[in-house]
Order: sequence, then structure tokens, then C-alpha cells
Amino acid sequence: MAAAAFWIALAAVLVANSWRSQRVESLRHETLRLLIQRDGKLDPAQLKDLLYPPHPPLPPGHPWAKRRPGEGYRVLRVFGTILMSAAFGVGALVAGIGIAQGEQNTIAAGIGAAVFVFLLGAGLFSASRFVAPPESQSGTPQET
Repeated sequence: MAAAAFWIALAAVLVANSWRSQRVESLRHETLRLLIQRDGKLDPAQLKDLLYPPHPPLPPGHPWAKRRPGEGYRVLRVFGTILMSAAFGVGALVAGIGIAQGEQNTIAAGIGAAVFVFLLGAGLFSASRFVAPPESQSGTPQET
């Protein structure tokens, strides 16, 4: 019964979200239609503001307000490199603890842990390609 309640609640959330997005779009187009009827023409800047409203600014004390361009790029590269470098040690630690307790089948768990940590680091490292790189001293993005 609990599983059915979960799926019903999930479906309700998805339907409500879909209905809300359709409602927002219809209100946006209704506003555009009324502006066109009233004025007969629209300024491109006004049209852009109506179709794609700007995001509200972050509050002054918010930690994301202090971020510099390229900071996420460096963080992803550094943590990806650390995890890929530490993968062998994590695997050896897991296997060593299991062997010390007298369980021989923990070698596979150690190899699995090493592969998992390495792939997590490789994923972070490759995800840095989708973040804006830091700017060099000349003002152009640099690729490292």
C-alpha cells in the first residue's frame, strides 16, 4: 500500500508541475497578445524581457555571489585528480581490512571500491569540460 501511495504522490507532483508550466506559458502569451493588441508593435528588448525574464540577483551575503569565473572548473579538476589518485589506496584499504579480519572474499570489494572511486574522480574531471574555464591574464579563456 505504501508503494502505491509513493507512486500516486509522484504522479501528482509531476502532473502539478506540468500544469503549472503550461499555465505560466499561457499567461505569458496572453500578456504578449494583449500588448500587441494595445500597441500594435513590440520593442525587441521588451519582448525578450517578457519571454525570458532575468533571474533575480543573489542576496548580498550569499556565498555564490562571491564566485569568480573559472572557480568551478578548478574545483572539479582538483577533486577529480585527488579521487583518481586515491582510488588505489581506498581499494587497498578495503581489501586489507577484510583480509585482516580473515575474510578472503573482500578482495573483490576492494577492487570494486577502487574502481568506483576512480570512476567518480574521472567523472568529476571530465565534468570540468562543461564549466566555464578560468580567464588568463590577457582576458581570454584558457584551456588547461
